[in-house]
Amino acid sequence: MDAPSLIKNFRRYDPQTVVRNANVPNYCVLKLDSKDPQKTFFNIRNCIGHHRWWCYTNSELCFEYGDKTRRSWLLPRSGTFFQYVEINGKLMCFVGDAATSWLSAVITEKTVAEFVTDGEQKFFVEDSWGSLDWMEIKFSDNYVHSLAETSLGLESLIDACLIIYRHVNDRETFDPEVLQICFTKVIVHIWMLLETMRF
Repeated sequence: MDAPSLIKNFRRYDPQTVVRNANVPNYCVLKLDSKDPQKTFFNIRNCIGHHRWWCYTNSELCFEYGDKTRRSWLLPRSGTFFQYVEINGKLMCFVGDAATSWLSAVITEKTVAEFVTDGEQKFFVEDSWGSLDWMEIKFSDNYVHSLAETSLGLESLIDACLIIYRHVNDRETFDPEVLQICFTKVIVHIWMLLETMRF
């Protein structure tokens, strides 16, 4: 059963469906296609629902507000969530730490790029990824560009993902400010929504 079928209006799920004990994979795939925005927006909704469902089933503490159709929960204590993005035949993966809901790395076909803040590595590459190149994405403190200045919309998200892909996979050099803006667009569109929205 796909995640959107469990969610009604982004805030409710079918109380007849048992979601708590489901074995939900820790990944989903977001297909970005500017030629079919309706399908893309449905896919974004699906990814949001899937990530929320995964967090819910892996949380140790859940809450009910009012009735059983309104739930909230703490983030899982451990684990990793992989948000794959497919765009124009290119595939990359945004890696998130479950306990902090912090975007930690980007993986492409050739490279693992990890966020490093003030010399401290946020995420540790697994040995199984040893065949890929490794690079650091350095930011002085917080990689989030001003949210108030972040442009929204499908084209903006696609452009941001393509720039990130070109920087990580093809090693193209971009101004750090441009990269910061691009990561913020991704975070606002698909990561912050995943982090903050609840059943």
